[in-house]
Amino acid sequence: MPLSNYLASSRISQPGVCTSSTRPATPYEGQTIYETDTDKVLVWNGSAWYPNWNLPWGVVGKTKVTTNTTSSGNAFTTIATLSVTGIAGRLYKVSAHFYFQLGGSGYGVCQLLNGAVQIQEGTFDRTTSQYAQMSPFTYTEQVGTTTFSTRFTANVAGTHTIYGNASYPHVLIVEDVGPA
Repeated sequence: MPLSNYLASSRISQPGVCTSSTRPATPYEGQTIYETDTDKVLVWNGSAWYPNWNLPWGVVGKTKVTTNTTSSGNAFTTIATLSVTGIAGRLYKVSAHFYFQLGGSGYGVCQLLNGAVQIQEGTFDRTTSQYAQMSPFTYTEQVGTTTFSTRFTANVAGTHTIYGNASYPHVLIVEDVGPA
């Protein structure tokens, strides 16, 4: 039996249905809305609209490189950068997916950076110049705007290819995974 058969319709609290441009002008703390243009459920915390605090908020930033990048020797080459704004008390997963081919036998090094600070590194040893894939990731708490980047190097001479195309995209992504 529907809830409205037990309670008068005036006593049922329903989220406001609106769009991101027609949100309530004077919301009250705890007010919940559903935005039809973004498919988001948001709650007013007294100063801003946020997704439910106790749930993961999903992707907060993503960049996808769709052109190949080359590097030579063992110098680092920056592949992608992404700026996101973190909120205190939230946990973020930062991950990158690399596909590369070395110009000779050796190993490749892929790094994730938070500003100029390396926060994660992945290495892959290749005895031939075959394709390889690495997916380094890390969890971090971030407050304010932060720029993450990825870079690549190898320990061998030659020209190395970091792929960025439909079959082998280079992706850098930041996800909110919930309360810290």
